[in-house]
Amino acid sequence: MANSSRQNKAWDEFQAFEENPPSRWDEHDISNFRRIVKQLEEEFDVDLSHCQISDIRVRQRSFSGSSVSSSGTYLNHKQIEEKFCEPETGKRQIECVRLFFERRRKESIRNSGPKPPKGAAGY
Repeated sequence: MANSSRQNKAWDEFQAFEENPPSRWDEHDISNFRRIVKQLEEEFDVDLSHCQISDIRVRQRSFSGSSVSSSGTYLNHKQIEEKFCEPETGKRQIECVRLFFERRRKESIRNSGPKPPKGAAGY
């Protein structure tokens, strides 16, 4: 049996993410989105794998970072690697989740309407 308070919590978290999407879509943002989608899958017992950000969409970029001492000397030069996805990809996947649940709601409304009398056209 579905727990409606847990479903509401999962949906509220998705809506908050949707209303304030990340601008950079770094590894933390991707992980957070994946967690939210997984939570929706579990609470609503649905398959949203087509809405997840796939590993193939995650890219890696490298850049150099250094700190500078007060005397102007460069310290701790290191190569930094960061995983990210394009913001457009993130937006599409958010929309995928939104559309999935909109269709599901419309189907639920359509299927819950009154049934025509037996013998009516098509029945």
